[in-house]
Amino acid sequence: MKSDEERYLDREALILRTRDEKEADRLVWIVTAESGKSVVLARGARKPRARLAGALQPFALSRLVIYTGHWPTVTAAQTILSWRHLREDYERMQAAAFVAELLLAAAPEGDEAGRAFGLGKAALSSLDAGDDPRLVAMAFGRDLLVASGWGIDFGSCGVCGREVTGDAYLRAHIGDVTHGACSRAGLSLPRATRGFLAGEVADGGEAPSVFEAILALWQGHLEAPLRTAPGLRSACYQRRGEA
Repeated sequence: MKSDEERYLDREALILRTRDEKEADRLVWIVTAESGKSVVLARGARKPRARLAGALQPFALSRLVIYTGHWPTVTAAQTILSWRHLREDYERMQAAAFVAELLLAAAPEGDEAGRAFGLGKAALSSLDAGDDPRLVAMAFGRDLLVASGWGIDFGSCGVCGREVTGDAYLRAHIGDVTHGACSRAGLSLPRATRGFLAGEVADGGEAPSVFEAILALWQGHLEAPLRTAPGLRSACYQRRGEA
């Protein structure tokens, strides 16, 4: 049996989502490097003078003390990074919501979440710093696919095995790319788009093509459509001509 001291966890957590519970409580969806994704209860967090409220805002990095009883409960919370500039811009908030949804969908439960936690923290920091929200969100989506073990080889054809040097086609349901001569049954991948998916830097002009490819790859692994995808897609196409 654990002692009372062992039942308390001190965790640096990404606050990703909240929901009001009962009269004054709040449920908080978090990701930590040590424990992965989880839902914790913050009792009384909605009371006017609640000390927990400020540190439990979505898209913040906070240090939480969590009592691991029948229901994990936050007993203390302190904001480490509030990323307040992120909240001042609608497109950055859209991108942050996309990052949060992917983390909650794909971050593992348990002690193997360190890489996903690090990617999420870096993405929210980049959004707060004013980096292009479309490219931050898409780079995060790409990198989390790899961290989740769902990355694919963009350099060789899934049919003939030869190196893909020009435009290619993404077969998201299979998880490979092909030469046009081998198969055109997938999503067209211009060379620059394929380069970004393979880890290169892209500019805003590639955003629509990159987004559609990343979305197709993610939807091949998730059971439900991404709720944040329409807003990010709109931002990508509206600013298509930007470099």
